[in-house]
Amino acid sequence: TYREFTSPNVIGILPGASMADEVVIFMGHYDHLGVGRAIDGDNIYNGAVDNASGTAAVICLARVFASQPATKRSILFMAVTGEESGLLGSEFYSAHPVFPLEKTVVALNKDCCNFYGRRDGFSAFPIRYTNAIPLFEKLGEEFGLKLHYGGVDRGGGAFRSDHFPFSARGSIALNIGLAGKNLTMTDEEVQAAREKVGRWYHQPNDEVYPFWRYDGVIQEMELLYHLGSYFADGAEPPQLDPENPFKPAIKIRSMKYTRGDNQ
Repeated sequence: TYREFTSPNVIGILPGASMADEVVIFMGHYDHLGVGRAIDGDNIYNGAVDNASGTAAVICLARVFASQPATKRSILFMAVTGEESGLLGSEFYSAHPVFPLEKTVVALNKDCCNFYGRRDGFSAFPIRYTNAIPLFEKLGEEFGLKLHYGGVDRGGGAFRSDHFPFSARGSIALNIGLAGKNLTMTDEEVQAAREKVGRWYHQPNDEVYPFWRYDGVIQEMELLYHLGSYFADGAEPPQLDPENPFKPAIKIRSMKYTRGDNQ
């Protein structure tokens, strides 16, 4: 079946005090899969981790920044729609931005929080393709975390979250998460907890569990605040490597085909 419907991005803006035309973005997608094929008698796909957790993170960050004096740059908090349908909300925003992309200093994306305790490092993907590795290493060290970064993963995660439409247009957009060694749970405890949940990604059992730990979530929130505050308070914007692999997708509607054409 095929259907059309309208689903909005939800945006809140805190105007900057002295550099209001420039912006730092916090974002996370609020859509999931809804009601679908039943698995073990459950057909409700709750999306607790993916990505109610990231949406809650954006709301909490907005609440904290709104309670404090204005930063130099504006801050935009955005819950984007349609991520599970192909990054539709972030694609729309990056094509029709509220602030011009050249005035977007950095976009920090939160897709799935960590519910298995604190860790000793963090990832900021795809920072490998920017000039900001030394800077983020320093910011992480100030927060007691080591920066982990890698290339384009074989599973395609580099292109499957809401940072990608920004990166494809030459903007700095980073997916932030914890990485490295487990600190408040042993590796065995984390593994046992994960086995209790089982395979959860895009499954009905992406639900809230009583044995989750929230100290790792707080650590992620503090890190996001630390990174966002740094740029919102006027730091030099990072730059994307011109040779990065993130390029805009071909617009199929611009192609012309004739019957029998196999090209």
